[in-house]
Amino acid sequence: MFWWLLAAVCSLSHSELLSATVGARNAELRQKFIPPAEAAVNSGTKFMFSFLNSHLDTSPANDSEILTVSVTNPSASSANIVITSPWPGFQQMSFSVASGASQMVTITPPSIQTNYMDPEFEIIVVENKTLTLISSQPVFVVTSNTHTDLDHMDKYSVIPVCQLGQEYHIVGDQSSLAGRLMSSNIFTVIATVDNTLVSIVDYGSKGPKNYTINTGQQVTLATFWYTTNIVVLANNPVAVISGAVCGFGYYNQYECSQETVMLYPINNYGLHVPYNKFLPEDFGEMMVLVQENNTNLFVDGIQTFAGLSVFNYVIFRFRNGGYITANNPIYGLAVGSTNVKDQSGPFFAHLPAQNNFVSSPITFPVAQADNEKSLSNYARVVTLIGNIGFMQLDSYVPNGLAYTRMGRSNFYFIDIPVQPGVHTVSSLNGGIFSVTVYGFGEITSYAFTPGLDLQTSGTC
Repeated sequence: MFWWLLAAVCSLSHSELLSATVGARNAELRQKFIPPAEAAVNSGTKFMFSFLNSHLDTSPANDSEILTVSVTNPSASSANIVITSPWPGFQQMSFSVASGASQMVTITPPSIQTNYMDPEFEIIVVENKTLTLISSQPVFVVTSNTHTDLDHMDKYSVIPVCQLGQEYHIVGDQSSLAGRLMSSNIFTVIATVDNTLVSIVDYGSKGPKNYTINTGQQVTLATFWYTTNIVVLANNPVAVISGAVCGFGYYNQYECSQETVMLYPINNYGLHVPYNKFLPEDFGEMMVLVQENNTNLFVDGIQTFAGLSVFNYVIFRFRNGGYITANNPIYGLAVGSTNVKDQSGPFFAHLPAQNNFVSSPITFPVAQADNEKSLSNYARVVTLIGNIGFMQLDSYVPNGLAYTRMGRSNFYFIDIPVQPGVHTVSSLNGGIFSVTVYGFGEITSYAFTPGLDLQTSGTC
């Protein structure tokens, strides 16, 4: 088995792919049902979400987490916002966001973080820490969990309830150092309706672990074991936030940081995932999960793995990047890393597949918190070659020569420096594109992906 994998990797005729590691979860086969749905960009009027634990100390007296929610309003009318939570100490928040504006609010108390201070690990617990945000107009929501000294942070885009689903594959940190911080990997599953049956599949060897929870309740697991490719199934739409309390990535062994992403359901996986490392990384790291058995994986047109099962996932290390394709739908996740100069840090970020690209404008906030204004912030715009010269950030249209090809594909990207404030990326010719917003400083970084085209089960 292992010699075959090595041969497959070494057969690549170019030098961009440095290494590839395949992992698997040993578990019972499971049946899949993916309901048909329509597609829409991920702004909406109702959101349900939580903050994963980022508290590394064993005392609440040493709280250093700053929890924030940013609401951006691309609509033509003002948006009236209400945020609620059943957690003791949280006070209902009501405010308005003007058309084209963004407002950040601070969430307290810090104990609203899931599995706060790691009192339970290796145990699946039911919590009541969900935040529910209702808006009178479609808005875009992003959360941030940041330490006051900026050495530990990440952000994620919140997916509206209308785009949630019933099956997710968990992603977690893969570092061999994860165990030294006790519970590094963590995920939480939030019910959007009463009597929701949640099944955690592939965790342990005694079959699925089932929990029935009501609206706003959540099932949380914190563990020092690997969680990648654990499967979450539910009989109703659920929200799933996944990551690590303090993750290193797989290849990076310099510094740990929170890694967080709000997963989208597996019916949004795609066949074409372009990737390139982010500034200022020395090399790029990304993971690929597969949706179906007998999946063949290609890097820049060269078959790298054949016959992967739904239990497999692959961790790639690139000198710069590559174009990952498959015969069945796959999911790509970027893993940030610290370079040898102690710049940047671990983060998780979706790698949009081509079917997740959008053609309508994407409006997003950058560095609204005072302690983030010292970071170097960028908007990465990815598009097809025919749209180069037609992509616009605010009023700026980059020259086509500033774009970089992503592996051996027709996808190109540009990293545009952005200042604190609200920005909009749009296409002047109606072409499709994706945006990843990211920033970094000394031993810190964040990333999130606004404006994904995801399937929806109703009006957003």
